[in-house]
Amino acid sequence: MLLFYILLVAFGCQQTPFLESENLKTSESEKGCEQRAMSNEQKSPNAQGSQHEAQSLKKTVDCCPLTVDIEYQRARAHYYHAVGLTERDDIVGACEHYFIALEIMESETENLKTSKYRKGSEQRAMSHEQKFRNAHSSKLEAQSPDYEKIRFLSLIYTRLGELFLSENYCNLAISKYRKALKYKLLLGENKAVANTYKCLGNSYHLYNMPDSALYYYNKSLATNSELPNRLDVEKCIAQILFDKGEKDSAYIMIKNNLDKIENVNIIYSYYNILGDMYINDKEYDCAIYYLDKSMNSTISDIRVYAAIKLSSIYNIIGDNIKKAYYDNIISKI
Repeated sequence: MLLFYILLVAFGCQQTPFLESENLKTSESEKGCEQRAMSNEQKSPNAQGSQHEAQSLKKTVDCCPLTVDIEYQRARAHYYHAVGLTERDDIVGACEHYFIALEIMESETENLKTSKYRKGSEQRAMSHEQKFRNAHSSKLEAQSPDYEKIRFLSLIYTRLGELFLSENYCNLAISKYRKALKYKLLLGENKAVANTYKCLGNSYHLYNMPDSALYYYNKSLATNSELPNRLDVEKCIAQILFDKGEKDSAYIMIKNNLDKIENVNIIYSYYNILGDMYINDKEYDCAIYYLDKSMNSTISDIRVYAAIKLSSIYNIIGDNIKKAYYDNIISKI
């Protein structure tokens, strides 16, 4: 863990601090945050979204290699190496290479020339952000080098946000997601913006700041109201409403959405949430009913979560045989 913090200092964690209506908690609060681990089930949609963006970026860049400079290629090499290290659970190594890629790209954006927009040879080169704001009225070319560099920066920050969130460094995750949001807003890609709002909501939710979480969840819904995003976000909103004591609203939101879900694995994740709610209300029969359904999921994380909850229920009601049955399932998944 000490080595992890050394890397943060070495590779530019001195980002400009961000401000919210609620002050972020101190490092002592952050330690408490580490104990409130987010389920893999909740994290996986964000990771899948970033993987899709990464694949899209790679295809776009590969199709026009002549427009990509050497430093950009070098940054991409560090980025993809970091992705591989992340998949091998080498968090420290991944962090190092993400920050190297980020350092290269931020240096590149400072050195970009704006010959397309300048009126004379004396004009200073603008940053990417300034250029995009000045050209806001015109559509950006999706395969232009400048567009791709901005998009790549947003992707690096998103990956760093995911990495820090997976390690429960909530305030660092929030900082990186906010940086990613800045660049995604410049690109005007609503789905990507909505996904980043959702990631910020997840980060604040894990950081035990439900009001800020609700703010960003609602921003995500306002940006992208399509059914897949709505089902994912409202699942999180329902959990917050339940924790705030608005249980009827939470149950209604979850059960109303069940009829709209076509993806069976999303249904199973909803069953897990209902099971968890009923456990908290000590309605164990109802909890068992929904959690048993989740055991049919093909996603191991969903089955493990359901089995853990079922084991805890049978421990509470004193059924040691069934508890042992689900403990055995957990050990084999």
